[in-house]
Amino acid sequence: MRIKSLVDFMQAIIDLEDKPGHLKLFRGVSDHKYKLLPKIARKSKVLNDQHSLINAEEFMIERAMTNNPDLFSEMRLPIQKIIMLQHYGLDTRLLDFTSNALVALYFACQKNSRLADEERDGKVYIIQKSKLDIKTSFDPFINAIADMSYASRNIITADIHMEEFALYLSYLETRDYWKFPNYANAE
Repeated sequence: MRIKSLVDFMQAIIDLEDKPGHLKLFRGVSDHKYKLLPKIARKSKVLNDQHSLINAEEFMIERAMTNNPDLFSEMRLPIQKIIMLQHYGLDTRLLDFTSNALVALYFACQKNSRLADEERDGKVYIIQKSKLDIKTSFDPFINAIADMSYASRNIITADIHMEEFALYLSYLETRDYWKFPNYANAE
């Protein structure tokens, strides 16, 4: 759908069907041709495989923690480190969504510095997800994914073996992010 004005945009959002128990999430991009990829995957031509991307991100985390230990001193969860990097503009594997359609529209209307001489239409992606499927940064599953750099360095390969996977699961059980008493209410 092509939107020509703020009024058109707001009407389109209002007209969206609400699914019971679902949440609408929005993402605005400044070029309608952009795919839904995190910044680290969009910008890197050299890092073309998943393990290289995770290793590059881990290097950034380690470097940031070495250079700014006070900034990271209170962070217990792996995802918190990645969120902090994203906040300061570093390339991560996070992909931001918002529950506010106007925030997404703002990003869709931003001029793309890479395409400064060209006019490009932005795009707002809209998804509806069951509230039960949405995870918070306290969720152990999210933190296990955020801690993938360990797996990529130590055990996970393209040809993963069950013994290696069991080793990774036992490693995860030692991590602090599994020890919160109630993930659903920890906000």
